[in-house]
Amino acid sequence: MDWVHDLIASGNTTPLQREALSLVPDNGSGEISTIRQLLAEQITVNTKKRSSFRCEESVVIKRVLELDTESRSRVVDALSIWLQALEVRAACCLEWLGHKPFIRHEEWDHHWSMCHVCVDALEILLGTELELHGQTVLRLVKWYTEEKSECSGWLSVIPLVEWLYRVCPKPVPENWTSVLISFEQILSVLSDRNRDLLIHSKRLLDMMELPPRIRLDDGEAWSDCAMSDIRKSSPAILTIWAEFIESCRWADAASPSAKWKKTAVAAVDSIGEKDFAQCVSRWFPLTNQPRTVHVLSEREWASRCAVEELRRLNEGRLHLPYESWYEIVKEVTGAERPWDELIHFPLLESVRSAFGANPPNVELPPAPPPYDAPEDKLISEPNMNILRGLAWACGLFPSPELARALTTLALSAYRKVPGKGPRAVRVGNACITGLAMMGGLDAVGQLAVLKVKVKFGTAQIAIEKALKACAEKSGIPRDELEEMSVPAYGLTEVGSLVEPLGECSAELRIVDSREVALIFRGADGKERKALPAAVKEQFREELKELSAAKKDIEKMLPAQAERLDALFLAQKTWAIEAWLERYAEHPLVGALARRLIWNFSTGGITTAGVWFDGKFVDRSGVPVPLDASQTRVSLWHPLGEPADTVLAWRVFLEERRIRQPFKQAHREIYLLTPAEAATVTYSNRFAAHLLRQHQFNSLCATRGWKNKLRLMVDDSYPPPTRRLPQGGLRAEFWIESAGDDFGTDTNESGVYLHVATDQVRFYPLEAAQVSTHASGGGYTPGWQETAAEPLRLVDVPAMVFSEIMRDVDLFVGVASVGNDPAWADGGRREAERGAWGHFAFGDLSATAKTRRDVLERLVPKLKIAALCSFEEKFLVVRGKLRTYKIHLGSGNILMSPNDQYLCIVPSRGKADSTGLFLPFEGDGVLSLIISKALLLAADDKITDPSITRQIRA
Repeated sequence: MDWVHDLIASGNTTPLQREALSLVPDNGSGEISTIRQLLAEQITVNTKKRSSFRCEESVVIKRVLELDTESRSRVVDALSIWLQALEVRAACCLEWLGHKPFIRHEEWDHHWSMCHVCVDALEILLGTELELHGQTVLRLVKWYTEEKSECSGWLSVIPLVEWLYRVCPKPVPENWTSVLISFEQILSVLSDRNRDLLIHSKRLLDMMELPPRIRLDDGEAWSDCAMSDIRKSSPAILTIWAEFIESCRWADAASPSAKWKKTAVAAVDSIGEKDFAQCVSRWFPLTNQPRTVHVLSEREWASRCAVEELRRLNEGRLHLPYESWYEIVKEVTGAERPWDELIHFPLLESVRSAFGANPPNVELPPAPPPYDAPEDKLISEPNMNILRGLAWACGLFPSPELARALTTLALSAYRKVPGKGPRAVRVGNACITGLAMMGGLDAVGQLAVLKVKVKFGTAQIAIEKALKACAEKSGIPRDELEEMSVPAYGLTEVGSLVEPLGECSAELRIVDSREVALIFRGADGKERKALPAAVKEQFREELKELSAAKKDIEKMLPAQAERLDALFLAQKTWAIEAWLERYAEHPLVGALARRLIWNFSTGGITTAGVWFDGKFVDRSGVPVPLDASQTRVSLWHPLGEPADTVLAWRVFLEERRIRQPFKQAHREIYLLTPAEAATVTYSNRFAAHLLRQHQFNSLCATRGWKNKLRLMVDDSYPPPTRRLPQGGLRAEFWIESAGDDFGTDTNESGVYLHVATDQVRFYPLEAAQVSTHASGGGYTPGWQETAAEPLRLVDVPAMVFSEIMRDVDLFVGVASVGNDPAWADGGRREAERGAWGHFAFGDLSATAKTRRDVLERLVPKLKIAALCSFEEKFLVVRGKLRTYKIHLGSGNILMSPNDQYLCIVPSRGKADSTGLFLPFEGDGVLSLIISKALLLAADDKITDPSITRQIRA
């Protein structure tokens, strides 16, 4: 039966089908005729039955399977030739179709169908007994690796690999090597989905006598460095690294298995624990750097920017069907120069038909913005698995160096990428798991750093779980373990270390809760800017350790300051000996603890004291008596203290220039007001404010509140909550989303930009929680749930009430839109302007009243004191050109005589540049007010045109 001639004569074939049928000339051999007949059968069946042709049911294939081994082998050889020839035709077809990207061409469907049939036939025959020649297998392997079309992916590769081992000459010829290397790389990639292929990949490398491949994705700073380091290893160590990294690529569980741990321990032991630690300590910090090879090409970046700019310019005008918008965008992104293409954009036929007589706005800048693709800040999926495995391996070898390396990697992994969120959550979680596995004081100390530095919700849960695991492992209560685990980082005295360096010396000194100074001195004891070159060379390792210690201390200090601040709610006491060891005399913590006021209770008598002149003294400067057998210590709080006592402590600290790491003597106290007593169960003290949601969310994480960013979606959200297990209480701050216009009241991801504040309430710790819809509408219990009764405010402990209200005051004082000098000029609605003015120049909060109290004592010490005075809510400054009123709450400015608003946007990082002693850290508005006062007192010397234009208006 000559199916081919009959089919062509019938006229039921397309040009591509006719070309495929005659693609390899029939030289009279039965094998070529068999392929042509198979295709003809497929075309005939699909045409008549209008159903998919199944190769295993083919009459032709059944006939081939009945042939002898040699004949079937010749058919396979013919199929390998035919597939290569068809690929050439496919490339031409693709090139032609590339000019018409929106056309689904029937010819292309026929091409895939014919390829599919031949690959199916090939797979069936490879599963039978054959006698293939080396060139046939090489041809098939080459066809498979070229990957000009997806049809190669339809072939099961295992039979092909097995035939390759049978027929490949030994040693491998040169004309085979390049093909086999490409084939091995494909097997290596496929092994991520089929682990059996990994064995074949290794066998191919062995067969070609090539070193094992280090399967790291290149293009990332850390992976490039890792591959460079590993390739410098000896062949034996290189093999161990390759196998270990391969095991890490499969590290896709939540935690390492016992078997994996055993493998990791063996690998690190073979590499050498010291060498392993040096490697990861060098690699992990590099994860924080952008990719060394861009993910997007310049054309792709320009294309993306063009589309985003087009959307922005035509906001509100692109109410087009999705298909229309998609077609328009495709025409731009498909252009060779997409940014330039937008110049002619309104002339495109698809654009004219979509926009009609209202052409789109394409007033673009002359060039796209500088390349800054978020993808370049991410880590590839395989590399994330490898980093996770390396982090777990670090946890199996307790050491200070590896503990620090895990913290560095975790901070990098949890770093947020705009529009993407935390860049590698599972890597960060693996670091926490590694620290928990490591246990010990070094690990707990690094977990304490992460607890302060990382604000990601699930990470906080994991950190807390890891700290509890470390406590259980050591048999020490969790809070005590955290106290005991703070490392000294080599400090020999409280807050300082002096390291001899030959004739010179280096001093490491803690300045405050965020700054550490490294000072060099010569033989004469005088400070030097740098050490002599000979000293640097001779003491290279010592200087390296000092530099590392400085960085570690700078990370740890904020964590310890925050922990000390949280002790107010814990209301904990210590025996004097334990307190001295963990706080007052600890080389690192002591630098903070000695600047705080403590209560010393002996024999029923309590005396408050602070460290001064080598001892603890009371506010009169008299030494506090300490009895090692009886005295207990607690952190002093101004709540309940007489006003004159609090004032005396403030004056004492200011006169002796003792700068506290956070507000203690100047701490705000929040007592129950008559209005709050009247509402009984809730406080409206901080209601009706408008807060910037992202900043508010960050503050919540800093102060230990649990909160979720609100999106403009159909969902419900609980209120921001702070759990207080010590008192069995839960505090809630009710807020609601502000606005209803997507893109104006939200960012491009749909996250609300602002939230409006409402009540503060207290509940029993495990009471049922209420929630509110994303769009607002009030807080209600869940379906078929009963709302829990809030506690009466008079029943809430005074310390708890004061500290929670202080948190809420912080949220409002920092995140309020009133703190943004330029916010009111942004085309806001009238209601929003009112919210801004309500805070920007409204009544003073407790924080602002404390600020006024401090300024009233600081301003007389300034050189501009004669030009300053206080007027209710303002610090008044008389300049040469005008008089200015600086609001003590927001730092905003009004100018006389007509209370004209003066907008001054401070430079980042400049708020604390006054050089004036402040009695506590952390109040940026206080520093800002002083800076503005100094600036405006000499207003005739201001050169910034954005300011002088307003003053002289």
